[in-house]
Amino acid sequence: MLSTVQIIESNYLYEATLYYYRLNVISIKMSSAIVNSTAGPRSLEYQKEISKITRVYDPLTETLSRRIREAPYYNIPNFSTNSDATWGKRGVSYQIIPESQLYNSVYDMLEHNIGAPGVVDAGTTYTEAPGLRMIERVEFRIGNETIVRLDYAGLFMWMLMQEAHVRDVYLRGVLYGTTHNNAEFAAAHEFAISLPNAFDHIINTLKTRRISQKIEYVVDYAPFANVVRNIGTSTPGAITQNHVEYSEVDSLRHLIEKHADERFQELNIVTYDVQNDRIAGGSATFNFQVAMPKRVRKIFFYITDNNAVDPNFAPVALTDWYFMIGNAKFPRYGLTPIRNKIMLAENMRTDFNNLEIYGWVFEHAALADDTDEYVQTANFDLVDIPILRIVGNFPAAIANDHTLHVLYEIDGVLKVDSQGILKMS
Repeated sequence: MLSTVQIIESNYLYEATLYYYRLNVISIKMSSAIVNSTAGPRSLEYQKEISKITRVYDPLTETLSRRIREAPYYNIPNFSTNSDATWGKRGVSYQIIPESQLYNSVYDMLEHNIGAPGVVDAGTTYTEAPGLRMIERVEFRIGNETIVRLDYAGLFMWMLMQEAHVRDVYLRGVLYGTTHNNAEFAAAHEFAISLPNAFDHIINTLKTRRISQKIEYVVDYAPFANVVRNIGTSTPGAITQNHVEYSEVDSLRHLIEKHADERFQELNIVTYDVQNDRIAGGSATFNFQVAMPKRVRKIFFYITDNNAVDPNFAPVALTDWYFMIGNAKFPRYGLTPIRNKIMLAENMRTDFNNLEIYGWVFEHAALADDTDEYVQTANFDLVDIPILRIVGNFPAAIANDHTLHVLYEIDGVLKVDSQGILKMS
């Protein structure tokens, strides 16, 4: 009979096995840029270990009560605070130091309490979703490696790409009332910003004891003028409390030690990056060159009018758009807004809340051999592409300067060597 310790460890290994086989890999030939990708470990040594694990023990043969009782991990929240947060402050660091030495970014949130601002002019208003607009940029870093980089527009797109009930909860955390009038604006408020997680499965838990570099979220706060119009008539409310609430894995001591003492880690992660570009007034089209030499799963973008009353979250419509891969147009006939929305709904089960947000999902999934054992995935490898451009057409020439906001979902590999040095590839 297996001991309790063996059952606990086997449960964990079974989770790893199931995760790997659900995310197995095949090649999908679409162009020279479409390549096979894994969402599970890539190393051959790991695959050998997985093969061994499957021959050892299957916890699903146990009763349900035993499987639940012997589960070796669960997530608990921890807090990282920094008293330096003020309007316009850059580089505010929230350091991640899990007590369990096992960090998993599920449930990470950036939270603020904002004091009531002083309002003089009754015409003073604030932008849509000020809890997002106050964030100029947020990065998740390990040492000198940036794992996730997002601005307010990227966070907005990420929230909208969630399923409707999740999206609505995320957006409620960054809104400030409903009518945008002075009475609402004069009150204190709490903002809670959900942050994308790179380590969304237990097999992607980061063993922090081995890492010699600082693990942190770094936030650049926007000036108060970015959130409030008619800035001359109001004074900002102080950021009275701020912290990152992050998720660590709590577990039995022997399991923690086992993880922390392994010689190296290799984790597959889903990460995010953003780019912005100016579109000059008078343009009837735009042509944006992507500078993102990575394996991209999804690309989303929207365009705002810099002179709009509230430009931050009011996307401008296009008549059509497409990619140019070198000299080739992709897709061949381009995409109209409605065709783009249908494609995104089919692939993501979301409609971006009916806003004029566009994009393409390169990653596709399908069951194999009528089983639930693994999925087939692909992505767009920009390392192999000399030039990738996004081209779009407006219904008419735009009168003012506009801004293009681009969000990338990226397939990455995070490696930690035996000295605790981390590298991204």
